[in-house]
Amino acid sequence: MSVDFVLHPYITDVYDRLSSHDPSTTALGQSDLRKVLMVTQRDTNPKTFTTLLQAVNKSALELVGSKEASEDDNIVGLQVLGVLLGVKDEESINRGIDFSNMLRDVIQNTDLHTDRVIEVACRALGQFCHTASTTDMEDVKNNFASHTREWI
Repeated sequence: MSVDFVLHPYITDVYDRLSSHDPSTTALGQSDLRKVLMVTQRDTNPKTFTTLLQAVNKSALELVGSKEASEDDNIVGLQVLGVLLGVKDEESINRGIDFSNMLRDVIQNTDLHTDRVIEVACRALGQFCHTASTTDMEDVKNNFASHTREWI
């Protein structure tokens, strides 16, 4: 990490794996984070779990949204947000909206991000479409599909 972010411990534990250039190492980091979240969801009451997810989501959004963040910070933030898409709780819809807005900001501001970050953001958009509800797909259509030509 290039900047001193206060990261949630769940992110700190997988940071090195999620920032790796090796796809299998990155997949392992995603899997490990997913497993920790599933166990925590199983062992925690829903309200406490939602609060925990909000803290993890906030940390990930800070990694992607900060101007001082490194390429690795951006990538880890996007990877964590992608994992959180698969976790269902009472705040899933709001996390999807935050995720969509963050992806749009990254893709629209390509001059602020490296090619690797843009590539991860595009993969994350594909993942978002894969897990999306009907409402999410409307958001993708309005915020991404209709603007693709002007971005290219």
